[in-house]
Amino acid sequence: MLWTKLVRKIVLVPRQAGTVALDSVRFSWWDPNAKKFQSVANALPALVVTPPAEVQEDTSRRNGHSGPMLTGWDRFWIGFGKVSAVLWALVLLGILVWRLAAWILVRRSRDYAVRKGLTQLERRLGRLPKDRAAHKTAQELRTILSEALALRMGEEVLACTSQELPAILRERLAWREEDAIAVGMLSESLQACEFAGLELDPNAQSQVAGVLALLRPAKNQ
Repeated sequence: MLWTKLVRKIVLVPRQAGTVALDSVRFSWWDPNAKKFQSVANALPALVVTPPAEVQEDTSRRNGHSGPMLTGWDRFWIGFGKVSAVLWALVLLGILVWRLAAWILVRRSRDYAVRKGLTQLERRLGRLPKDRAAHKTAQELRTILSEALALRMGEEVLACTSQELPAILRERLAWREEDAIAVGMLSESLQACEFAGLELDPNAQSQVAGVLALLRPAKNQ
């Protein structure tokens, strides 16, 4: 007996999920005994196509399932993480508010205004021209000195004389006696140069700069 085997490979690409019915497979051959072509048909089983993973997930959500089942510990740690995030956010917000309030208080404090004003006077002192007449330089130095004293002790100090100034510095700022007397003598010498035409001390500008440094409030006050 002569026989043979025929194998056919069929590639199927389903376009939708579900059960797909397949056609039967037919095979024809020449029968020499019957002297004619014979045919045979074999039915193929139905093909079951499952949906993709994301489609299954969407279907499960529509059916009331939101994901994998969570244990009690899972829910505890999820809740703990959420509470911790809220607490840390509140702590950071509190720190930011505190720093902002401190920054505003510092900017509105009198010491800050005094330090800022003295810084501007120091810049003004450093820009004095070297070739200006002595009485003009003395006038500018005395003006800077007076404005600095007014910044630290108030405008009423402008009405004080050079002789009264040392006592006021000792009383209000607790300065050492020698420092207070030096400021009074500096103010008096500047007035003498400006109004009486006396010679200006070559160190007058550096002396005024030293007074400005002494008048600057400490940052921890």
